[in-house]
Amino acid sequence: MRTTLTLVALMALGGSGCIIIRDSDPYGGCAFDRDCDGLSDDLEDRWGCDPADDDSDDDGLSDGEEIDRGTDPTNPDCDEDGVDDGTEVDNGTDPLDEDSDGDGVDDGTEAQDGTDPLDEDSDDDGLTDGEELDEGTDPMDDDCDDDGVLDGEEIDEGTDPLDEDTDNDGIPDGEELDDGTDPTSSDSDGDGVSDGDELDLDLDPLDPDCDNDGQSDGFELDCGADPLDPDSFCEGSDPGEPGRDPLLDHTVERDGCGCSSSASPAMLFGLLPALGLIALRRRRR
Repeated sequence: MRTTLTLVALMALGGSGCIIIRDSDPYGGCAFDRDCDGLSDDLEDRWGCDPADDDSDDDGLSDGEEIDRGTDPTNPDCDEDGVDDGTEVDNGTDPLDEDSDGDGVDDGTEAQDGTDPLDEDSDDDGLTDGEELDEGTDPMDDDCDDDGVLDGEEIDEGTDPLDEDTDNDGIPDGEELDDGTDPTSSDSDGDGVSDGDELDLDLDPLDPDCDNDGQSDGFELDCGADPLDPDSFCEGSDPGEPGRDPLLDHTVERDGCGCSSSASPAMLFGLLPALGLIALRRRRR
């Protein structure tokens, strides 16, 4: 601040002369600004500030600095986001914008939640912090259900970012996306057997008829045939009646009745535990 000096020449009564240098500013070197905040006392009065307090609203910014920045020197939180103007300046956020990064969450809430008020997507998962709060996901965790798929990608794929196995087929969403199966459908190939059960039985969850015998895997499992053996198939209930597979929607002509198979008894016996597992899972559903 400039100091105004007044040179006063006085003549003493005895004819001797002296020079007195006196500071014309009574406020300690800040002309007409007793609190030295860069705002004259006259302007402080007009703004409703305290001319004896350099920070009238105690927000960490001097009254003069607030005028320069466009904030209100009598309001400690101009944008009403829960963070004082001075703190916002220190943090790099905008004291005149309640949501500095435009993510739908005000700066004060971000400070409380630990998210970055200058980054709209604090965990870089493809969802803004505001979208995560709306979805119920954690804006500080890029994969809330730990299924190997980012939360933002789950929203794009139609899966649930809070459920590692959206279709409840026993396979995490991330594995399904890697394998090419549908994480939103428990039976990707529509053969009547869930994707998880198909993997347990060494079947292909993307092929409804693994042995290419014209009958779907689920249809064969239901009648006790081997879905991996083309010579093991289902017939109608009466001798000579062809077996009809409602899933593949066609009739398969076979000789004989029941389940015809060239498989050995040992092979069929080995299949029984797997068939029992499938039946148990279906009853539980």
